[in-house]
Amino acid sequence: MEQASFGDKLDFSDLSSAFESVVKIEGSRLQLRTDGQPPVPRALRAVVSAARADCLLRARSNILDTAQREQAKEISEWLRVWLQAPELFSDWLDLRRRSSEYRGKFPDEDPSPV
Repeated sequence: MEQASFGDKLDFSDLSSAFESVVKIEGSRLQLRTDGQPPVPRALRAVVSAARADCLLRARSNILDTAQREQAKEISEWLRVWLQAPELFSDWLDLRRRSSEYRGKFPDEDPSPV
C-alpha cells in the first residue's frame, strides 16, 4: 500500500466523511490481513496516526466553530480506538454511533451503517 495515495483518498473533515473513510481503512486492514501481512501494517497505522493528529489539531483550533471542533474531537476518538484495538473497532463504532450520548451530541447524524 502506498501511504500517500491511500491517505489522500480519506476525508476526516466531518462525521459522515470520516465514517466513509474508516470503512475504507477497515477494508484495507482486513484485505491486508488476509494477504499474510501483520494485523495492522505499519503504513496503515501511520496514515491513521497522522489523521488523528490532524483531528486533534482541529479540535483545539480557535478558528473552527464549536460544532466543527466537537466533530474533530469525536473523530479523533474513533481513530484512537482503531489504533488501540482495530479488531474491535467496527463493533465499537457501531455501538458508539447508536449511543444516546452520541445521538445527543450529533442529532443530525444517521447512525445506521453505510
